[in-house]
Amino acid sequence: MRPHQRLISKSGLWVLLLALPVGLFADAAQYVAWGDQMLAQKKYSAALPYYSAAVKADPGDAAAYRGLGYSEMGLHDEAQGLKYMEYSLHLNPDDSGLSKYLAGIYQSYGNRYHQLGDQNHALSCWHKSLALEPGNTQLAAYVASIEGANAAPLAQAATGTASAESGAASPAPESSTAAAKGPTAGINPWIMVGTVAGLGAIMIFLF
Repeated sequence: MRPHQRLISKSGLWVLLLALPVGLFADAAQYVAWGDQMLAQKKYSAALPYYSAAVKADPGDAAAYRGLGYSEMGLHDEAQGLKYMEYSLHLNPDDSGLSKYLAGIYQSYGNRYHQLGDQNHALSCWHKSLALEPGNTQLAAYVASIEGANAAPLAQAATGTASAESGAASPAPESSTAAAKGPTAGINPWIMVGTVAGLGAIMIFLF
């Protein structure tokens, strides 16, 4: 290789090394996108590290907490999943899809308690469901019939509960062990490994 060609190659390598950090770092939205890809394939364990990295990059990212919640629910850790999803809804109360999902979860819990004969816990879960989805008139009427009241006071109570929950300053839930093992915030591990291997091959070839 001619001297001037070697100089150009070395210069190009230094430019690549200086530009490397720009390509390695990603924002929370990118991590959420990667997590969503895993979630769509029902690879819940694989999705957790990406959502965890998104939370580290932006602790206020509601989509990251929502993804953590769906992933934990897919792994049958319902308590942790609900915690993440409720906090996501606290950060973004306008997420109607998540509200409807949580309302369905709480309604199903109420149904289970009702079948077990535990009316107090059943009503508590149903009220949570109605606070998230006040338009569920069928559930509202059924609860009202059990309580021996009409639907109007129930709807009013549900609205008050929803307002109180949305105004409460909920603390951010701690990441689960699986989520905490995610990649360093802002760095895509697959890009890092591939880039380092490529640079090593270039350096061997040039020097």
